[in-house]
Amino acid sequence: MSKHTTDLNNFFESYFHELRTMLDEDVLDAEAAQTVKARALERLKAAKAEAGRRRLAIARANMRDTAPYRAEGGEDVSPAAARSYVARAANDARYTMAARKLDEMTDEDVLRLYRQLRMLESDSEADDET
Repeated sequence: MSKHTTDLNNFFESYFHELRTMLDEDVLDAEAAQTVKARALERLKAAKAEAGRRRLAIARANMRDTAPYRAEGGEDVSPAAARSYVARAANDARYTMAARKLDEMTDEDVLRLYRQLRMLESDSEADDET
């Protein structure tokens, strides 16, 4: 163990030892035990609610990032798949695209560009068939 870890452990042990030897009245600082307990339970309840809100926000963000969008033509595509497709299309000689940083584009922009590329593909396929 490092000296810092040892010093920290010693500090916590001495603090814990002091708390164990104190009288309840000293620890509670002349407050009723029920009051302290109720306040602690309220803090715990608020912390749990905040943690739940944060988990929900993260889950929603993850769902938004991975949820498939229905593109024109009835095709489901996730933003990640659309980014990959657009990146491949940028290197395709059939398409001329302005320089874009895909990482900086919003999901909606990437999906719009993906739909445009797919429409161009279907139009060129239809032209080839005639």
